[in-house]
Amino acid sequence: MSLNQPDIVTLWVLRTDAPETVAALFTTPYTEDGDATPSAFMEAYRLPGYDEDFAELHLGGTAEALIQAAASTWRTLDEQALSRLPTGAWNGLYLLSGQAGDEWTAPERRPPMPHGEVQIGEVVFRLVDSCHVLVRP
Repeated sequence: MSLNQPDIVTLWVLRTDAPETVAALFTTPYTEDGDATPSAFMEAYRLPGYDEDFAELHLGGTAEALIQAAASTWRTLDEQALSRLPTGAWNGLYLLSGQAGDEWTAPERRPPMPHGEVQIGEVVFRLVDSCHVLVRP
């Protein structure tokens, strides 16, 4: 068994009445020439490309319950994030691990993003914060 590894997780909460439409917001579209273009989520938050293998979408519960479930992967995520949740009926999470790309190695290097609510189609997002966590073995 390996030791806990440090990581940074950037967390957004989301609210939607149409959960079947959410995953498409993170899909990277391609031009006819095969070039990647930013997803709707990347455009809304002015994010550079990132490795989607290090992103997780959680739907189908309260934000509190979804964070507690995600804490099984990232130690101390729940301790840090629960007190930072915005009020409201948030029913989804999007988490981006620091392993997604070099720009995610520290919150102070994170690209500038909107901190209020951002609506993309029928989904409302809100950036919660970046948390220093340990990846559970």
